[in-house]
Amino acid sequence: MNLTPWTRAGAYAFFMLGAAALGFAKTAVFAKALGAEGLGYVTLMTLIAGYGAYAANLGISDGLMRELPVLRGRGKEQEAVDLRDRSLAAVMALGAGALLFYLAAVAGLEIGGAGMRFTLLVSGVFALLNAWFLFAALELRVSGRLMEFSAALFLKAALGLALASAAGYYFGYEATLLAETAIAGLLILVMWRRWIPGLRPRWDGMAAVYRVAAVGAPVMVTSLLRNLAVSIDRWFVVVMFGVAGLGQYSFGMLVAALGLVVSNIISQYLGPDLMRGYGLSADLGMVHRRVMGYSLAVMALFAAGWAPFAFAVDTFGTGFFPGYEQGFALMNIIYLGAMFQTMNLFDFTLLAALRQKQGMALSAGVTALTLILCAAAWWNKLGMEAFAAIYSLGRFAHLAGGVQCARWVTKEAAA
Repeated sequence: MNLTPWTRAGAYAFFMLGAAALGFAKTAVFAKALGAEGLGYVTLMTLIAGYGAYAANLGISDGLMRELPVLRGRGKEQEAVDLRDRSLAAVMALGAGALLFYLAAVAGLEIGGAGMRFTLLVSGVFALLNAWFLFAALELRVSGRLMEFSAALFLKAALGLALASAAGYYFGYEATLLAETAIAGLLILVMWRRWIPGLRPRWDGMAAVYRVAAVGAPVMVTSLLRNLAVSIDRWFVVVMFGVAGLGQYSFGMLVAALGLVVSNIISQYLGPDLMRGYGLSADLGMVHRRVMGYSLAVMALFAAGWAPFAFAVDTFGTGFFPGYEQGFALMNIIYLGAMFQTMNLFDFTLLAALRQKQGMALSAGVTALTLILCAAAWWNKLGMEAFAAIYSLGRFAHLAGGVQCARWVTKEAAA
């Protein structure tokens, strides 16, 4: 399809904003259709799938995020395609092995009741399919095909809203979990057959994949630690307050989910563009200045939206979602955490400079801090508000540390 750059940019913005709106609406509809306990089970599957993505690639996708745009920026398209296909083979093998290990472990353990066991088993399959979906999406993203990339995310959110919510309304949360899993598998087929027909696993030359994994491993560990830091609170919540309590807390985290979507929109546009620009100019200062500009713009956006958001929550919230008063009470606390998380784009500076270990050390420190605070809240039997405050404090600590690390690296490169 021959479209002008402005048309493609407009379509990208439409699909990404649409996916964000649909994703937000999907969680809200799940909350209405499934109740707090059903929403808790869906949240649990999402948490498990997030960790499964790490086991399915072991840093390969993170390394490709740097290597593919740099190769293409230097005009080495065939080398980039070969590396992509070899990486796909490795990701498929790792994902299948991780799934078998996970299912065997879950089948051999006595964990909770039937609902919990069903959720854990389905979550393993969903995690594998989601990891493969994300790999295909990565290729669209780093090759500059942002319209197709955003369309895939839009379709995923739209199908989830239409099918998974309807399945849950009529048949319960179990049907929602199965529908979400089937949608991920369907979109993998669509993407690979229509948008990336040349994507094929290659099993030769795996030494190149090892090198990519070595580049991406610190980024993966950093991302894993960051994921732990933003989800540790939810594991404590489900232990202290049960699956229904997790549903209430997850409803309050809707504002954080919206902030994460905004962050992803910025990152998916900014990341490949920054890496291509760095491949051409080797100017780390340019990377840092652009990241800082986007971060300050995000802060201004959230600051302007604070009062309208608080008014809407206090005025209309419980009228539309009765039974979620506890979740609404958390939103004003979590709003600050969402702002800090969305502002934190400084990993791009570290990635361009191949100084990911600094980011990994920072994430480890923030994760340890979050774990200590959550354990203290658990020990003292504090309420959900304490965990929401810990979430926001952790996001501020990560932002402040990220800014400082990026400044150090940039100054060192200029010296």
